[in-house]
Amino acid sequence: MKHLKILVQLFSRLEENGVKYCHWKSNDHVEEGLCGITDLDILVDTSQYSKMQQALAVCGFKRGVPGFSNSLPGVEGYIGLDFESGRLAYVHLHYHIVLGRNRIKEFNLRWNEQILQTRVFNKKLKLYTIDPDTEIMLLLARAATKIRTRDIILQFAGKLYFDSSWEKQYKWLLDHADKEKSIVFCKEFLGDKASKVYAEILKSGVSLKRLRVFKCRILKKIALNGMYGPVMAHLMMWGKEIFGAASYVNRRFLGTKLPIIRKISSSGGAMIVFIGSDGSGKSTQTRRLGELLSWKLDVLHVYLGAGDGSSSLLRWGMKQAQIFLEKHGIFVPQTKIASIDTKKKSLISSKDPVKRGYFYWLAKTCWAIVLSYEKQSKLKRAWRARNRGKVVIVDRYPQTAIEGFNDGPLLGKWLDSNNVIMKLIAKWERIPYCMANDNPPDMVIRLNVSLETALKRDPEMTSDFLKKRSLAVGSFVFPSSTQLVEIDANSSVDNVFIEVCKKVWKVI
Repeated sequence: MKHLKILVQLFSRLEENGVKYCHWKSNDHVEEGLCGITDLDILVDTSQYSKMQQALAVCGFKRGVPGFSNSLPGVEGYIGLDFESGRLAYVHLHYHIVLGRNRIKEFNLRWNEQILQTRVFNKKLKLYTIDPDTEIMLLLARAATKIRTRDIILQFAGKLYFDSSWEKQYKWLLDHADKEKSIVFCKEFLGDKASKVYAEILKSGVSLKRLRVFKCRILKKIALNGMYGPVMAHLMMWGKEIFGAASYVNRRFLGTKLPIIRKISSSGGAMIVFIGSDGSGKSTQTRRLGELLSWKLDVLHVYLGAGDGSSSLLRWGMKQAQIFLEKHGIFVPQTKIASIDTKKKSLISSKDPVKRGYFYWLAKTCWAIVLSYEKQSKLKRAWRARNRGKVVIVDRYPQTAIEGFNDGPLLGKWLDSNNVIMKLIAKWERIPYCMANDNPPDMVIRLNVSLETALKRDPEMTSDFLKKRSLAVGSFVFPSSTQLVEIDANSSVDNVFIEVCKKVWKVI
């Protein structure tokens, strides 16, 4: 896979500006990081902090703000978008080497100068990496300091601690490192006692028992590099464990409904709305954008239409009832009766199945009320998520410019009714639509598509309906505070997605 241009530019600029850095761990798959598949872990000279920040900014990187369970002192995360490929790059920037147990990483080691003095330039990849003799020592030190009581218990239960992911890196480093030099480095960094245990590991192989002994020797040497006392370290660790578990449950099972932050952009969140006629690719683009950004940012995807997207349980039941009624010819949706040509006549019964009696209006009223309540709930959730710093991606958006069509109020005609109840219902139904107008999104992306392309992508729609939809979408006006972006959606999905990414990156 091709290296991301944004990363090629970053390392080229660091070289030009004389910034001392190196990729300090997991160099067995550093090329995957250059392709945007994994993170890049960069150690930098702290005295060149300003130069590093300047290079990241010029190349288009933005700082991510981690949640409580992911925050570490001396460590920052920077996200960049490669406009050529439409892929994200992630730089895990380290101002110090941080070791310790998962989540807490309680030891902050000031080894930058020694490590950067022996860094190696990789001519193939065109970046500096840590010397393999030092990296293998750090790999085993990281593995040792991560050991917890539960790892010992799991080892007895048959779960290997030094598993395949550790083993893969270790074997790769054994092929590239000089063992004798590595032992000398260990003695310099961790002392005589630790280096003797380390030499035994290199000679006899890695085991949990040897790693535990190595950990004891290491901790005695780096005790003054600890950030917490023993009691506070355990409290912090368990606090982060609980927070991390809650964050996982929140993402996996609760649809991010809990106000828990994993990682957000330092710009403070944004709401990005996609509008366009049927066949313009809104659903595809919102889905792909969400998948891209959720790799390193908290993302909330919201569907605010009345179609086949996510819906409340109550409206889902009403949709199933609608499908049943359509199947038995009680009524046909507007999209299928907009124009009657030879191709569409088979969809409509000769007995005019479209009923407009009391049952129809009762069903429509219930649908409008349920839909209005659903929109209110989704809008409030979206605004809260945006205000907490998340990227909110919205498919469709309520509007009041056109009544009864294209995400507009369905009962607008009742506002002029002499019936007090009907008028009150119509006013209540408009609440989320007015809320949406009063609280506009940060960016609106209007996907413009030709009639021919729309019909090709969605052959079930009629040309008259699509024309009406396209004209409606094109007439929507947004306040100056909202960035309105016009994108030609007739091109391939990939080309449109790259254009979308370029625009979205400006507001994240």
